[in-house]
Amino acid sequence: MKAVVVESLGQGSHAALITREKGIPTLAGLPGLLGQIHSGDEVLVDAFREALIISPSPNTRRDFDQRLEEYRASLFTCKGNCHKPAITRDGQKISVEANLAAHASVETVIENGADGVGLFRIEELYFSRELPPSEEELFSELQHLVAPLREKPVTIRLLDVGGDKAIPSLRLPVQSNALLGRRGVRLLLDYPQLARTQLKSLLRLSQAQDIRILVPMVTLDREMQQMRELLMAVAHEMGIQKLPPLGAMIETPAAALSVAQIAKHADFLSVGTNDLTQYTMAAGRDDATVAEYYDETHSSVIRLLGIIIGDASGKPITICGELAGRAELIPTLLELGFRGLSISPPLIPTTKELIRSIDTRNLRANGD
Repeated sequence: MKAVVVESLGQGSHAALITREKGIPTLAGLPGLLGQIHSGDEVLVDAFREALIISPSPNTRRDFDQRLEEYRASLFTCKGNCHKPAITRDGQKISVEANLAAHASVETVIENGADGVGLFRIEELYFSRELPPSEEELFSELQHLVAPLREKPVTIRLLDVGGDKAIPSLRLPVQSNALLGRRGVRLLLDYPQLARTQLKSLLRLSQAQDIRILVPMVTLDREMQQMRELLMAVAHEMGIQKLPPLGAMIETPAAALSVAQIAKHADFLSVGTNDLTQYTMAAGRDDATVAEYYDETHSSVIRLLGIIIGDASGKPITICGELAGRAELIPTLLELGFRGLSISPPLIPTTKELIRSIDTRNLRANGD
């Protein structure tokens, strides 16, 4: 597949996220598109300029081809250096990890030089099943999936369903406003056996591989406290003393503003800017009709990110939403203090190269 072009698609939607992770150029929000394109038309998809060119002139086509060749040459250079660490000009080492779905290609993570996996999503292991996977099934599948990453740390997020993501085996009741209902950690705490099965599998996996466990959609510090207590109880039952790091995903304004309390029960933090933007801007990430309001660069979102960094109590913190992969925002993230990014694998080589060109001392000076 060369590109995806659709009339209507929320820019923060899961469909858009998946195409980006696969490195497929995607354009959305083009009303009346189907009436403008006819069979046999040549179409240029310019994802960098967010432009669709129908039946381009020879000059336009030559310009497009030239820019495409320049991009490929630049990407070739970046890929040659992608396995080297991303260190800024003033010596700040930035971890650049990958976001990865369970059945996505692990090879793309390795080939693009990821320093690890900052967000491994397991929802695909639960879709299209009449019953949730057992502890043994889940352990076996996860062991197989992450084995190629044995030399790199892998952060595995606990099942994040509810809201706009449903799994048949739970048969959850219809909610009047699913995105504001039981999702993420709320659902895990309401279905403790579901959580226990995952924790048992991950504890077993952690004895042989460097993994971290991430709790989704934490809003209250007591949720994180309860999940830690559950992890410790399960580990005690299994006779496991060495626990993997347990982290909280910060995805709501409430969590951002109370991160100091949440951090007391977490070994690390991960910021999900897709949902943080959605809840801050009151604009559904999947809803193309409010796409103009879904602005992850809005000053309110950036301000919340600064609060998270300032109140994180020195805990390791990674930003794993789509914002982390936007080249024009990376200097801002480094200026705020982020030293860990988790992004779509195809973006890693160019992101590392960009980081190497930045001097964070200049960013601070400009900020002052």
